Amino acid sequence: MNIAKMSEEQLQTELKKLAKMTKAMGPMLFHLREKMKAQGRKGEGWGHWVKANLPITLRTADTWASDWGRANGKQVPETSGKISKGKQANVIPFKLERPEWFTKAEEEAFHQAIEIVGDLKAFQIMYEAVIKAANDSVLSDVA
Repeated sequence: MNIAKMSEEQLQTELKKLAKMTKAMGPMLFHLREKMKAQGRKGEGWGHWVKANLPITLRTADTWASDWGRANGKQVPETSGKISKGKQANVIPFKLERPEWFTKAEEEAFHQAIEIVGDLKAFQIMYEAVIKAANDSVLSDVA
């Protein structure tokens, strides 16, 4: 069963069926929250549904959904909230400017690809590619 492709009603039904409330609900909570928040319905959205239908708090549902989203590259790392003053957010601040040869269509395709694989996986792929290119460059300079 592909959770991401389930309808709002299917996700709600499956969540209600779960007898034991565990973090295993994370993927369903994440996708249901995305679908319900995207619709922007006041008084009948995500928070209202969780409070009316699940025996867990909204905060717990949000935490489980966010934990799953971050662990699977679907949500950016947390930058506030539970992070203490002494602890830095796990974010590497850098900005790449789009080169002139990089067309708008390529940029859109690149952003879509990042959405598909998720931020964390995209970062891992870029990291590995840049490190490999740097190592190859150093090795070619030596030869």
